Amino acid sequence: MITGASASGKTTLGNMALNNGWRCASVHLTRPKRPDEIEGVHGVFLTEEQFVANFAQGAYIETSLQDTLLQPIGYYYGTPKSMLYDLRQDGVCAIPTCVKMARKVFEIIDEVVWVHLICSDVDRRARLVARNITGDEIEARMTMGESSDSPPGDATIYSTSDLSADDILRDIRANCVSA
Repeated sequence: MITGASASGKTTLGNMALNNGWRCASVHLTRPKRPDEIEGVHGVFLTEEQFVANFAQGAYIETSLQDTLLQPIGYYYGTPKSMLYDLRQDGVCAIPTCVKMARKVFEIIDEVVWVHLICSDVDRRARLVARNITGDEIEARMTMGESSDSPPGDATIYSTSDLSADDILRDIRANCVSA
């Protein structure tokens, strides 16, 4: 399970894992799909109406719709209940997952490997600018979420300012999983 602040390298690490034979357990989200993302791999991209309907049908592990809303950018991210089975398998990763969602998963499956990515603010800002999003969204993403200030104690922390995705994945394979 991969977490980290916006633009910390979650998708890059996830792509590296996928290119090395891992499978992806996708979260459901309402943000627009980026040009390089693949539906069903980097996420299941839904309209807000579809997401709310899925929530009403009990599709997610989150118990409150408010818990799925990432403030202040206004997108919903939900953890499908099916992900709990998938994450018990070797060679499966979940990207992107916010810390709040990861804590919920970790409460249910404490044997899951949790990787949290950090990087310098300079690197994060440059990565966000490269996405061609608005200045307001860049500022919101630079300041939102608990992951930018306090990495979770239950996770293994890697700095993408200091290590490549390949180096991180190699370390995860060597020290954390049998995949």
